[in-house]
Formats: sequence, structure tokens, C-alpha cells
Amino acid sequence: MNDIQSKIISVIAEHKAIEPTKVAHDVLLDELGFDDSATLLRVDSMFRIGLRHRVEFGYTALDRSSYVVLGRDFEFGDTQVSAGEAATVRYRTQAFRAVYGYSFLRDEQKELGVLLGLQWPSFDASLGNPESQQSESASAETPVPTFGAFASVALRGNFSARARIETAQVE
Repeated sequence: MNDIQSKIISVIAEHKAIEPTKVAHDVLLDELGFDDSATLLRVDSMFRIGLRHRVEFGYTALDRSSYVVLGRDFEFGDTQVSAGEAATVRYRTQAFRAVYGYSFLRDEQKELGVLLGLQWPSFDASLGNPESQQSESASAETPVPTFGAFASVALRGNFSARARIETAQVE
């Protein structure tokens, strides 16, 4: 978890007096007026380099914003919004990914390999009070290593089964 996530969760948890794992859903969706659903943009590409090598690039983005009348006092940094006042809220996360893959096993029917690369996640959050024209924002961005594995097997006809696992540690 990075500094901005810790800051957001600690501020929200202090107001809610609940465990941090429930904070994101309860506050972001309910109190701050975000919709229950959102559209996630994801773009992935993969390029083969010879029989056993591949390079992958990816981009993921989620941008949520709302205009809400708060049911309780809320403070984010130096910006305060009192209960009953309107607030503009925005939370954006995006990640770029570059990965190298090596196939230990690859033929016409099956493939098995490992992945190694970097992700560049960024997190941005802002809270504004339109009445006082105050606003506060915070952001964080840092490259992190990513590791993974992939497998695929050809089934009957043009069908195949694929599996992939990838992990990145964000602190």
C-alpha cells in the first residue's frame, strides 16, 4: 500500500471507526456518492520474438468522480467539507505494464512459461468544496516489479484453454 492509499484509508477509517478493509467500499461508494459500478479500461498487447520469447505491454485505468452532498463532516488534507455541504470527489488509478515472457515449453498444442517485468501504477485522489472553493489532492506513482506464469493448451478445433497469474507488490 502506498502513501496516498494509507492516507485515504486512515482518514476514512478515523471517521467511520471501522476496519480498513471495509473502508473503500463503504465510503467511496456510499458516502462519497460513487456509483455501484464503473467502467474499467484495459488494453493489452503481446509480440512474439522467435519461438520462446515474447514482450507484453498493458494499460489499465479507472476514473471515478462524483458530486455529492455529504451526510457527515469530512476532512482531506487542509480541505474540510461540513455535513450538508456539497463536495466534488475524484479517484483515479492507472497502471502501465511492460513484461518479458520466456516459454520453457512451446509447441503446436501447449505452452508453459514465466513472466518478468515492471508496472507503473499511479493513484490520484481529490476532494473539493465548491462553496469555499477549497480543494485538496494527493497522488503517488512508483514502478514495481511484476512476476508471473502462463500456460495454454489447444483443445478441439479452434478452441484453447489459457491460464495466467501475475503479481506485483505495491508498498
